[in-house]
Amino acid sequence: MVTGSGFGYSLQIQIILPNWFKYLLIVLLLIVACTETPKTKIIEGNYVNKTWLDESEKIKNARPSNYFIFSELTFTKDSALIINGQLESFRVPFKQKDSIVEIYYGNEKDQVWKFLHKNDILTLLDSETKQEFVTGDSSLIRIDSFFKLPLSFTSMINRRVIAGKYFNFSDSTFLTFSESGEITGLKNYTFFRLCQNGDCANFSEKPLIYLLNSKGYEEYIYAFYQDTLILYSVKRVNAPEDIPFYIPEKEYLRLVLKNKEN
Repeated sequence: MVTGSGFGYSLQIQIILPNWFKYLLIVLLLIVACTETPKTKIIEGNYVNKTWLDESEKIKNARPSNYFIFSELTFTKDSALIINGQLESFRVPFKQKDSIVEIYYGNEKDQVWKFLHKNDILTLLDSETKQEFVTGDSSLIRIDSFFKLPLSFTSMINRRVIAGKYFNFSDSTFLTFSESGEITGLKNYTFFRLCQNGDCANFSEKPLIYLLNSKGYEEYIYAFYQDTLILYSVKRVNAPEDIPFYIPEKEYLRLVLKNKEN
């Protein structure tokens, strides 16, 4: 109702709104009052290279043919710890603005990796090779024997490539490769490590596996033929003063997968 007065009389104007319009107005006001601008999720924790893992599982080789910038990273409040397979680790600064995360790996302005952070997936931008990073499996985070750091990529790649229970044709027994890197049921060896990158990547054109015990380790070449896994002893084919280069020599183990570790 609107009222007014002048020249000795008063004027009253009443505005009548339909009930449905009043209810609609109330609902709209409540929606506006309750709606908050979503906050950008601050990135934290362990992320692993999903693209690397997917390709390794597909080709049954922990050392894919494509180039990957690194295997995993862990974000803390003010820095990111970069792990590049078995090659190196380093800590670098990063900045986050909305959904864009920038990781600075050098002193020059153009030495930066840019990622889109959405739905807990980091996607590398401006790269010829698509690379996505996802949050690491918390149940697989362990103190890595190589870097002495809490990491998950090695356990995850073991799970994708080789982890499982196998029948051993050589002695009709069973042996197990665990995602944590342990071997059970194989005489003389208690641990294994798949070559991901680093120096071992130059030792052979074939994928390498290291079988370890308390005294040291032995290199073997491994190959999958569907559910059959064959390990070959290696033969060095270059001079002693050169970086070792191996080719398959003879069959060491023939295994058939019975149960894959999940």
